[in-house]
Amino acid sequence: MSNTSQIGFVKIVSESSVGASTRRIEAVTGPAALAYVNGIENDLKAVAAELKAPVSEVVARCTATCKTLKELQAEAKKAKQAAASDGVTYLLDQVVTAAAGYPVVVAAFKEEGVGADDMRNAWDIIRTKLSAPGAAVLAAVNDGGKPILMAAGTDEAVAAGFHAGQLIKSISSNIKGGGGGKPTMAQAGGKDASGIEAALEQAKQLLS
Repeated sequence: MSNTSQIGFVKIVSESSVGASTRRIEAVTGPAALAYVNGIENDLKAVAAELKAPVSEVVARCTATCKTLKELQAEAKKAKQAAASDGVTYLLDQVVTAAAGYPVVVAAFKEEGVGADDMRNAWDIIRTKLSAPGAAVLAAVNDGGKPILMAAGTDEAVAAGFHAGQLIKSISSNIKGGGGGKPTMAQAGGKDASGIEAALEQAKQLLS
């Protein structure tokens, strides 16, 4: 190549930083550049066909579609939260009053396949539905058939003497397990789901 005019058509495909005051530019030239642009055009036409829109309206149609998708996702999230809220309402029927006077939900999930994340989500819902700042001691059986215990309390309940970590440590032997955590939240896993009822009864006794 004797001069730069022989390069022909040039298409820059990327630009990046490789250091202070230094940029890297990558490009294709000649027939390769033309093939690159034709490839982009074909992809754009394919997207336009999927959107059932002219090529000139692809950007606007994609923007509108993404907006609609986000709105639908937000609605689905609200619906899921509402369903979850309704799904744990029965737990609120099992409220006892701790010796210090705050309410405590002490209950087991009816359904199996409940994980630690589900229990934390349930606590978030319970906390907002309690008539006063309080706590919860929850039990469940996960997908593997193993028991899980979780205790959680508001800052007000902790100030009144509630300690999730100590409580879980005390009752987890009923499910042949162990665990602990912070005053505001703790959990334990075990091997014997048949001990869930005994664990919850012990929790009631310790709180009364």
